[in-house]
Amino acid sequence: MSSQSLSAEDALAAAEARFRSSDFDGSRTLCEAVLRADAQNAQAHYLLGAIAFESEDAAASVAHLERAIAAAPGRMEYHDYLQAVLAAHGHIAEAGQAKARGDKQRAFNARYGSLPAGIQNYQRSVDWMRESRYMDFPHEVSIETLAVCNAACVFCPYPDLERKGDKMPDALVEKIIADLREVPKDLPFSISPFKINDPLLDVRIFDIIGEINARLPNAALRMFTNGAPLTEKHVARLAKVRNLAHLWVSLNHHDEQRYEQIMKLPLKRTLERLDMLHRKKAGGEFPPPVQVSRVCDNSPDDQAFQDFVSARYPLFQTGMVAQSEWLGQVPGLLAAGKIHPVGCGRWFELSITATGQVAFCCMDGRAEYPIGDVSKSHVLEVYNNPDYRRYRERFADRTEGAPCMSCTNF
Repeated sequence: MSSQSLSAEDALAAAEARFRSSDFDGSRTLCEAVLRADAQNAQAHYLLGAIAFESEDAAASVAHLERAIAAAPGRMEYHDYLQAVLAAHGHIAEAGQAKARGDKQRAFNARYGSLPAGIQNYQRSVDWMRESRYMDFPHEVSIETLAVCNAACVFCPYPDLERKGDKMPDALVEKIIADLREVPKDLPFSISPFKINDPLLDVRIFDIIGEINARLPNAALRMFTNGAPLTEKHVARLAKVRNLAHLWVSLNHHDEQRYEQIMKLPLKRTLERLDMLHRKKAGGEFPPPVQVSRVCDNSPDDQAFQDFVSARYPLFQTGMVAQSEWLGQVPGLLAAGKIHPVGCGRWFELSITATGQVAFCCMDGRAEYPIGDVSKSHVLEVYNNPDYRRYRERFADRTEGAPCMSCTNF
C-alpha cells in the first residue's frame, strides 16, 4: 500500500514505527506525504524534527519542532524534545528559553488544559495580548457616533436604549480621533464606528471615516450594518474606504416571516440590496470582504442559513455568532453558551457610546458598567484607568470579577 493511500493517522503510526526501527528514510517519506495534505500537521513535524536530530541536522530539527509546537502548543513532549535538541548541540541559552516556554505551557495546561481546544486557543490570544503593547493601547475602539438603528432585533438592547437618538457632538468625534493619534504609528489597531446602532444612518459617517483614514493610517476599519441602508451610493463610497477590514451584514434569517419577527424590517428590501452588493462584488466594484451573519439559536435554521448564504451569495463569507445575554440587559434573553473560566479579549478594547461615556465592553449595551467618559478624559486615560486595567493585569479568568463572571461572550 502506498503512502498516498494511507490515512494521516495510519501514515503517522507507520512513520513512528519506522523511526523506532531506525528506518529514517522510510519514516521521512511517510511524514512528508502527510504534510503535502496538511502542512501544519504537528506530529509529522515532530517526527521530522526527531529524524533531523538523529541525522545531526540541528537547524532542521529545531525548525520542525518549532512548527510542531506552533500547531499543537499543548503537547509537552514537543517542548521537551526541543529543549533536549538545543542542549545537545550546545545552545545553552536557547535551551533555557525553550525550558521557560515549556514551563509556562505546563502551567497553562494545568489551568486550562481540560477546556475545549477552541477555548484554549482563545485564552492563548488573551495571553498574547497581555505580553504585547495592547496592555497600554487598545486593540479595538468602537465609536457610536449616532445611537439610531432602523431595526429592532429581539436579541439586542436597542429597543429599550435610554440614549436612543443621541448624536455624538462633532467636537467629541474630533477629540477621540486626536486622542487616538497617540497610539504608536507602528501598532495596528481597529476602529469600529458603531456600537448599538447602524452607522450608515449617520449622514456624517463617511466624513468621519475619511478623517480616520487621513489621521490614523494604522487603524483598520470594521463596518457593520443590518443591510437595509446599503444603497448604491453607500456601497460605492464604502468601496473606496481605505483599510476597510470587512463589511459585516447582520442578516440573521433567510425566511421572510422569521426575519421580520426577529429584525422588524422587510426582508425583500434587504435581499434586494444584498443582491446589488453581490453583483458589484462579482464585477470587481467592491473589493472588501463581506461577512453575512446570523445570531445562532442552535436550531436547524443555523445550517439552513449557512446553506442559503452560500448558494445565493457565494462571494460572501458566512458568520455564525453565538447568542450572548448582554450582561442581562435584554429581558428574557438567555445565553445559548456556557461560561468558561478564561480571560476576555474585550479587556483590550474600548466601547464609546454616543454620549461619550465608555461602556465596560461591547456586551454592556446600556453602559450600566461605565469605565470613564472621553468627553472629560483622554481616551488612553480611560483605557488605562486602574480599575479597568486590573482585568488585563491581574485576572486569570473572567470568573474573578463582575460583570465578566456572568458573561458567555467570546
